[in-house]
Amino acid sequence: EIASCLVGSEMCIETGIKGVIPPGYGYIMEFYVEETWRRKGIGTDCVRRICERLKKVGCENIYLTSVPGSEEFWKNCGFTSTDLLDPDNGLHIWIRNI
Repeated sequence: EIASCLVGSEMCIETGIKGVIPPGYGYIMEFYVEETWRRKGIGTDCVRRICERLKKVGCENIYLTSVPGSEEFWKNCGFTSTDLLDPDNGLHIWIRNI
């Protein structure tokens, strides 16, 4: 049942985003926890596990874009907002060392 409350994927990007993110960064994409499952530690635990997996494949940093309203969650997970914009969606890029 818990798996049904999560959506997302992660990967290690070989090429980065030209002129924005250098190669070798991990990327969290489409991460979502259903509202009824929030504030139970599930999202934070998933981010921790994603970081572990990406570190094992050689990533030293992770980036993501965040929708408005989720900034506090990403700050609490150790991410920092940047002035960089993702050219695909126009959202600010958040970065974390792992």
